[in-house]
Amino acid sequence: MRPRAAAASSPAALRADASGHAALEGIDLDVFADAVAQKILHRLTDARIDAIVSERVLEIAERLVREEIDRIKADAQ
Repeated sequence: MRPRAAAASSPAALRADASGHAALEGIDLDVFADAVAQKILHRLTDARIDAIVSERVLEIAERLVREEIDRIKADAQ
């Protein structure tokens, strides 16, 4: 990361830093920041859902394997 970007941590500092850049003219930085935050939240939410689903699938698979082993043991006796 560039040192200058790290120093500009407040919204006011970002606006002051961006004022000289022609590529950012006409862009509402508040709207842009909201869009970035929403995208990050969406990705984090998706990652959390994936983790929960993976955990539940593993739990269910382990339970089914244990039940099948118990059933095979019971049939063998």
